[in-house]
Amino acid sequence: LEYVSIRHGGVRVSDGNEINGLTLAGVGAGTSIRNIEVVSNLDDGVEWFGGTVDVENLVVAYCGDDALDLDQNYAGNISNVIVIQDASTGESDEALEFDGPEGATYKSGRYSLSNATMISVGNAGHCADFKSKAQGEIYNCSWRGYNSFIKVRASFAPTDCSEKTDAYTKLVGGDLEFISNEIIGDISVSEMVGIYSDDDPGEEECFKNNYAVSYQTNADNIIAEGGNIVNETISKGADMSVFEWSWTKSNGGF
Repeated sequence: LEYVSIRHGGVRVSDGNEINGLTLAGVGAGTSIRNIEVVSNLDDGVEWFGGTVDVENLVVAYCGDDALDLDQNYAGNISNVIVIQDASTGESDEALEFDGPEGATYKSGRYSLSNATMISVGNAGHCADFKSKAQGEIYNCSWRGYNSFIKVRASFAPTDCSEKTDAYTKLVGGDLEFISNEIIGDISVSEMVGIYSDDDPGEEECFKNNYAVSYQTNADNIIAEGGNIVNETISKGADMSVFEWSWTKSNGGF
């Protein structure tokens, strides 16, 4: 699948059941997907449900929900990506919503995202949300124009406030890595990554009362050690020269 522009996937099948621009369900490494564009989709731009397929040279622009969404322990490589979220085009959620393993099998696979540029116009969307035991590597990526930080979820048993495995434990354990990334904006280095918990009854209280400060400090140290920075000068991200063929580039998206 090469040099394909997917536009205006606008059908809502039912409440909570919208159509992604490109859905990859268990697609393996024998498939080649490169030079793909998704424009103005109602739901996610591209969503992976497991699989190991690599995707290279991808543009996702003006979509209504998440730009890139990983589920069910997807374990491939995504490289050279441009995401554009624009408040003038309607609703948008996360540039990245990345989950990890689900269930008792296929727990070891890790994804990678490298050389990606995420652009927010008019404070649209959020940088990213890593949750559900997310595990993988984020390398040489750039977030520009966002009034937010990268979210990493921690989880707890509300009955006794004991910690459960989630993206935060993967970050601390080295299974979720952020290496040489940047956020271009005014937020402080300590907020490049923000640790949070779900607002389920009891769980959020466990986090705020027992863990919030120490977890944030741990995360800040890990992020700094990985060479991640909040910067005023753009130095990382995608090679935009390969997207001259795309509708988004031709119409001034970047």
